[in-house]
Amino acid sequence: RGATRVCAVVKAGAYGLGATQIARQLVAKGADMLAVYSVDQAEELFGLGISVPVLTLMPTRSLSTLLDVARQAANRGQWHLSIHDPAEITVVQKAAQRFGCRLPVHLYVDTGMSRGGLSAGQLAKLLQELPDQPGLKLAGVYTHFASADADEGFVAEQLHRLDFAMAEHLAQLPKDLLVHVASTFSACRHSRYHRDMVRLGLGLFGYGPSMLAKSEVLPGLHHLAPTVRWTTRLVQVRRFSKNATVGYGRTHTLARESTLGLLPAGYGDGYPFVLGNRSVVQLSNNPDGRAITAPVIGHVNMDQLVVDLTDVGYARPGDPVDLISDDPTSPCSLERLAELADTNCYELLCRLSPRLPRQYVGSDPP
Repeated sequence: RGATRVCAVVKAGAYGLGATQIARQLVAKGADMLAVYSVDQAEELFGLGISVPVLTLMPTRSLSTLLDVARQAANRGQWHLSIHDPAEITVVQKAAQRFGCRLPVHLYVDTGMSRGGLSAGQLAKLLQELPDQPGLKLAGVYTHFASADADEGFVAEQLHRLDFAMAEHLAQLPKDLLVHVASTFSACRHSRYHRDMVRLGLGLFGYGPSMLAKSEVLPGLHHLAPTVRWTTRLVQVRRFSKNATVGYGRTHTLARESTLGLLPAGYGDGYPFVLGNRSVVQLSNNPDGRAITAPVIGHVNMDQLVVDLTDVGYARPGDPVDLISDDPTSPCSLERLAELADTNCYELLCRLSPRLPRQYVGSDPP
């Protein structure tokens, strides 16, 4: 890591895994900053009494109604805000005047995402004007790469665009200014992208390097281990006759007399509907210690799904079953399920319903 700081991105409830619990652990383990998307997400973290700064990534359009914890964080200089448009400067200045403090701001620059942010010209103008603006502290400049997982050529182009826009103003920038450009994929690729701080999201949970070619990953990161495992238990095991049809729409017909198992999880819990007749689950209760897979058959239901246990033999009600395995080589790893569902790991994690109980194994007590 060296002198590069780590900003842990815990937006969307830490990607569906539980923002408060995850944030506590990350701060305890040395995260220098946390990042969330919205004001209410920031307020949730301030309520934990954490000590590190929190960066809000969304455009700063209104700061008129805030909880006391947010106001206190602002007065401590702990709350960092993003500027996507010059008009937002006025919003931040009015809030700073109301709070009686200086508010740290990070200028977000659009270098190729085309989803908002400052143009290169707007950045140059603000870099020149902001040091003289009351109530504000220029704390950071950042951009976001559009295709760091697949197109390093465009990553280099975006970085060049940012550097070019900042070049004329480097001498007048604050010495403690944080320039941050790298999320997980680009941080894994090369240290040239690390700059003053990296913003890690998916990588916090052990995902990222496995999705890149081995030659593209920095030494030491190849064995980053996934941390997420979704486990349930069989609630019923029954035999069904040949030619019986399974589930809504009768999308699966049994080609033989079969043993089917019922699992109490479905799309209401975040298991994608599209994985019906496509995915497998993994049983780890095999007497010889091997992990055995069983196919998901029929449609995924709201609260349950059916698996074919005919070739398993030993399965009984109460046996544990992995819907998502923490083994990256498993056919029900998060990466493999995302591929089957034609989506990505981010969405699958964010799909996980709040009604699912979460267990933080090996973490320190909150």
